[in-house]
Amino acid sequence: MIKKVIKYGLLGTTVFVASAVYHLPASIVLSYAPMPRELALDGTTGTIWQGSAQNVRVQNYSIGDVSWQFSWSSLMTLSPEYAVRFGRGSALGLSGRGNLGVGMSGAYLENVLASIPADTVVQYAPVPVPIKAGGQLELAIKSLNYASPWCASGDGSLSWNAVYRITDWQSWPWSDYC
Repeated sequence: MIKKVIKYGLLGTTVFVASAVYHLPASIVLSYAPMPRELALDGTTGTIWQGSAQNVRVQNYSIGDVSWQFSWSSLMTLSPEYAVRFGRGSALGLSGRGNLGVGMSGAYLENVLASIPADTVVQYAPVPVPIKAGGQLELAIKSLNYASPWCASGDGSLSWNAVYRITDWQSWPWSDYC
């Protein structure tokens, strides 16, 4: 009789703890997580398994809303991974998506596509001549493995689509030559 009570008590406790972890709000987890000073999250909703944060800022640049979805199948490979989308409402016009995870060799990114207007990049880049650029800069990261303080390895590309630039001298469609 006492063995049954202990068995059911342990089962009930296990179910309770598992349910508490599964339904734990992301805002509580993030309030205790060590965060870089350059990162600020407002309006966190959902759980650590699926949720979003509104008005995410990195070094005081707003990258808009960020949403995440945990990939349960990634547990099979012992590399927890999230599908992440970012940029909705970004003041910079930045948008993108990709997979973020932690494997045996550290943090990694896979299949990341990010896009930002070229004129936004020109505003923040030190250019010696007055220039106005158009089109979209698109970053595609096939894989990137992080090793402190930089990346250990990576594979990707940066492209400038619908290219044009205007200076005081002329307007030239660079896409004819790139």
